Amino acid sequence: MAACRPLAEHREVKLRDRTLHSVPARGDAKRLAQVLNHLLVNAIKFTHADGEITVDSTAEGEPELIISDTGVGIAADDLPHVFDRFYRCAAAEVMAAQGPGLGLAIVKSIIDAHHGSVHLESEPGMGTTVRLTLPR
Repeated sequence: MAACRPLAEHREVKLRDRTLHSVPARGDAKRLAQVLNHLLVNAIKFTHADGEITVDSTAEGEPELIISDTGVGIAADDLPHVFDRFYRCAAAEVMAAQGPGLGLAIVKSIIDAHHGSVHLESEPGMGTTVRLTLPR
Protein backbone atom coordinates (compact mmCIF):
# COMPACT_ATOMS: atom_id res chain seq x y z
CA MET A 1 0.00 0.00 0.00
CA ALA A 2 2.89 2.34 0.75
CA ALA A 3 3.97 2.21 -2.90
CA CYS A 4 0.63 3.74 -3.96
CA ARG A 5 0.61 6.62 -1.47
CA PRO A 6 2.57 9.06 -3.68
CA LEU A 7 0.12 8.53 -6.56
CA ALA A 8 -2.86 8.96 -4.21
CA GLU A 9 -1.36 12.16 -2.77
CA HIS A 10 -0.63 13.49 -6.25
CA ARG A 11 -4.25 12.85 -7.26
CA GLU A 12 -5.47 14.29 -3.90
CA VAL A 13 -7.21 11.03 -3.00
CA LYS A 14 -7.28 9.83 0.62
CA LEU A 15 -5.88 6.33 1.07
CA ARG A 16 -6.95 4.75 4.37
CA ASP A 17 -5.60 1.49 5.77
CA ARG A 18 -8.18 0.17 8.21
CA THR A 19 -6.66 -3.29 8.54
CA LEU A 20 -6.16 -3.92 12.24
CA HIS A 21 -3.61 -6.72 11.92
CA SER A 22 -2.10 -8.95 9.29
CA VAL A 23 -4.35 -11.52 7.71
CA PRO A 24 -2.85 -15.00 7.47
CA ALA A 25 -3.12 -16.38 3.94
CA ARG A 26 -1.16 -18.84 1.84
CA GLY A 27 0.39 -17.66 -1.35
CA ASP A 28 3.14 -15.96 -3.25
CA ALA A 29 3.70 -12.68 -1.40
CA LYS A 30 5.08 -10.97 -4.52
CA ARG A 31 2.05 -11.88 -6.66
CA LEU A 32 -0.42 -10.97 -3.91
CA ALA A 33 1.31 -7.60 -3.53
CA GLN A 34 0.90 -7.20 -7.31
CA VAL A 35 -2.85 -7.82 -6.91
CA LEU A 36 -3.14 -5.18 -4.20
CA ASN A 37 -1.11 -2.72 -6.27
CA HIS A 38 -3.32 -3.25 -9.37
CA LEU A 39 -6.48 -2.75 -7.34
CA LEU A 40 -5.22 0.36 -5.57
CA VAL A 41 -3.91 1.97 -8.76
CA ASN A 42 -7.29 1.30 -10.44
CA ALA A 43 -9.13 2.81 -7.48
CA ILE A 44 -6.86 5.87 -7.54
CA LYS A 45 -7.31 6.31 -11.32
CA PHE A 46 -11.09 6.26 -11.06
CA THR A 47 -11.54 8.34 -7.90
CA HIS A 48 -11.80 12.11 -8.19
CA ALA A 49 -9.77 14.49 -6.02
CA ASP A 50 -11.07 14.59 -2.43
CA GLY A 51 -12.33 11.03 -2.86
CA GLU A 52 -11.39 8.18 -0.56
CA ILE A 53 -10.10 4.63 -0.84
CA THR A 54 -10.20 2.28 2.14
CA VAL A 55 -8.55 -1.07 2.66
CA ASP A 56 -10.18 -3.36 5.24
CA SER A 57 -9.59 -6.98 6.16
CA THR A 58 -11.18 -9.80 8.05
CA ALA A 59 -9.38 -12.77 9.52
CA GLU A 60 -12.45 -14.73 10.58
CA GLY A 61 -13.03 -17.82 8.47
CA GLU A 62 -11.29 -17.34 5.16
CA PRO A 63 -9.00 -14.29 5.00
CA GLU A 64 -10.59 -11.43 3.11
CA LEU A 65 -9.26 -8.11 1.86
CA ILE A 66 -11.78 -5.40 0.94
CA ILE A 67 -10.83 -2.37 -1.16
CA SER A 68 -13.55 0.29 -1.46
CA ASP A 69 -13.48 3.60 -3.25
CA THR A 70 -15.75 6.59 -3.74
CA GLY A 71 -14.91 6.72 -7.43
CA VAL A 72 -16.97 6.95 -10.58
CA GLY A 73 -18.24 3.38 -10.33
CA ILE A 74 -18.94 0.89 -13.08
CA ALA A 75 -22.15 0.53 -15.07
CA ALA A 76 -24.14 -2.69 -14.62
CA ASP A 77 -23.63 -3.56 -18.32
CA ASP A 78 -19.85 -3.43 -17.85
CA LEU A 79 -19.65 -5.50 -14.64
CA PRO A 80 -19.73 -8.96 -16.31
CA HIS A 81 -16.75 -7.98 -18.46
CA VAL A 82 -14.38 -6.18 -16.07
CA PHE A 83 -12.16 -9.26 -15.61
CA ASP A 84 -11.90 -9.89 -19.37
CA ARG A 85 -8.54 -9.21 -20.96
CA PHE A 86 -8.34 -5.87 -22.81
CA TYR A 87 -11.80 -4.78 -21.67
CA ARG A 88 -12.10 -1.07 -20.95
CA CYS A 89 -15.38 0.29 -19.68
CA ALA A 90 -16.83 3.63 -20.71
CA ALA A 91 -15.60 5.26 -17.47
CA ALA A 92 -12.01 4.58 -18.56
CA GLU A 93 -12.58 6.58 -21.72
CA VAL A 94 -14.37 9.41 -19.92
CA MET A 95 -11.63 9.70 -17.27
CA ALA A 96 -8.88 9.35 -19.92
CA ALA A 97 -7.39 6.56 -17.83
CA GLN A 98 -4.45 5.01 -19.59
CA GLY A 99 -3.86 1.29 -19.77
CA PRO A 100 -4.55 -1.68 -22.00
CA GLY A 101 -7.34 -3.15 -19.86
CA LEU A 102 -5.28 -5.97 -18.39
CA GLY A 103 -5.11 -5.03 -14.69
CA LEU A 104 -8.27 -6.77 -13.48
CA ALA A 105 -7.62 -9.79 -15.72
CA ILE A 106 -4.21 -10.14 -14.06
CA VAL A 107 -5.82 -9.77 -10.62
CA LYS A 108 -8.31 -12.54 -11.38
CA SER A 109 -5.63 -14.81 -12.81
CA ILE A 110 -3.42 -14.46 -9.72
CA ILE A 111 -6.29 -14.92 -7.28
CA ASP A 112 -7.54 -17.98 -9.23
CA ALA A 113 -4.02 -19.46 -9.13
CA HIS A 114 -4.14 -19.07 -5.33
CA HIS A 115 -7.52 -20.89 -5.21
CA GLY A 116 -9.16 -17.71 -3.96
CA SER A 117 -11.99 -15.58 -5.27
CA VAL A 118 -12.47 -11.99 -6.31
CA HIS A 119 -15.83 -10.22 -6.31
CA LEU A 120 -16.57 -6.72 -7.51
CA GLU A 121 -19.61 -4.61 -6.64
CA SER A 122 -20.11 -1.19 -8.13
CA GLU A 123 -22.64 1.47 -8.88
CA PRO A 124 -22.09 4.50 -11.14
CA GLY A 125 -21.44 7.63 -9.10
CA MET A 126 -21.20 5.63 -5.87
CA GLY A 127 -17.87 3.83 -6.17
CA THR A 128 -16.59 0.28 -6.25
CA THR A 129 -15.83 -2.43 -3.71
CA VAL A 130 -13.55 -5.37 -4.48
CA ARG A 131 -13.45 -8.37 -2.14
CA LEU A 132 -10.54 -10.80 -2.29
CA THR A 133 -10.87 -14.09 -0.45
CA LEU A 134 -7.88 -16.39 -0.02
CA PRO A 135 -7.46 -19.82 1.55
CA ARG A 136 -5.61 -20.06 4.87
